Amino acid sequence: MIFSLGECLYDAVQGPLTADLAPDGRVGRYMAVNGFSWQLGFITRPALGAAVMGAAPYARWPLAAATCLAGSLGALALERALPTEHRLTPVPASA
Repeated sequence: MIFSLGECLYDAVQGPLTADLAPDGRVGRYMAVNGFSWQLGFITRPALGAAVMGAAPYARWPLAAATCLAGSLGALALERALPTEHRLTPVPASA
C-alpha cells in the first residue's frame, strides 16, 4: 500500500516536471527520453540481476551500494555545471 501511494505521488509529479523542464518545442523529446530511461531499466534489470546472482550471489548489495554512491557523486558533479540561479542547493554566504 505504501509503495502504491508513492507511485501515485511520483506519477503526479514526474510528467509535469519533465514537461516544465523542457524548452519550447522539445517537450515531446523530453517526455520520450524520460519514458525510455524507465523502460530501459525495466528491460535490462532482470537480465543483469540474473547474471550477477549467477556469478556472485552475495555481490548484489555491494553493487547496489556502489551504484547509489556513483549516482550521488554524479548528481553532485552535475550540479556544479548548472547556472547558479537554477541550483536548488543553498550556497553558504561566504562562498
